[in-house]
Amino acid sequence: MAAEATATGDDGRTRTPSAAGEAGATVDTSALSVGQHLVVTGSGYDASRGIYVAICVIPADGVVTRNDHTALADRVQDLYIPVKFTA
Repeated sequence: MAAEATATGDDGRTRTPSAAGEAGATVDTSALSVGQHLVVTGSGYDASRGIYVAICVIPADGVVTRNDHTALADRVQDLYIPVKFTA
């Protein structure tokens, strides 16, 4: 099973990003290793908007999604899946 988050925005659309290992393998997002690959997929996003997907360490480690630079003020597609890295 992939790690995921789900949220419904002000527009009524439910969005779900998921993070899994290669070939859909289960991944422990609380113990990622350097060099480990994540495959991030999502559903429910507005296809007319570009989406950024990133791993961020500020304010906390996580896989995040948000609208691209064409819709900076529209935060409805912001979602977060927490991750942690191990040595």
